[in-house]
Formats: sequence, structure tokens, C-alpha cells
Amino acid sequence: MANLCTQAGRWEEAEMVRDKMKKIGLKKIPGTSWIDTGKGLRSFIAKDGSCERSNEMYEMIEGVVESMSDKECIMKQEFDEAF
Repeated sequence: MANLCTQAGRWEEAEMVRDKMKKIGLKKIPGTSWIDTGKGLRSFIAKDGSCERSNEMYEMIEGVVESMSDKECIMKQEFDEAF
């Protein structure tokens, strides 16, 4: 709900939603991503380094992002802010 408010530019309402969530103990469920490392599919959560192959996965992701950046698919700044 808070994300919908921010996307609509309703910053004060988003803050109120987040405050209410915090007061009643609600937390966002982290999104899971999947990557095929060539040795099978692996799931991970952003910034989660607990997987023994997380370095390999993040190197692969960075390579994909660089390739996309070269093709002007996304801005490099957006990637840097995410990680």
C-alpha cells in the first residue's frame, strides 16, 4: 500500500502507512529472484550473501546489467542504488 502511495506521489500517506505497519509489527515480505547458474536454478533475496555461491550469482547479475546498460536498456545509476 505504501508503495502505491509513493508511486502516486502521495508521500505523507505512504509515511502514515509505514508508521502503522511498524506499530502493529507488520513487515514487508522480501521478494525472491531466480538465476540459472548453469548448474541449476538458484533462488536468492537481494543483498543476501548467505548462499555459498552468492558471489558467483551477483557477478553473473552484474554482467547482465552491464550488457543491458551498454544497450541502454537501464541506467547504471538504478543498478547502483539497488545494491
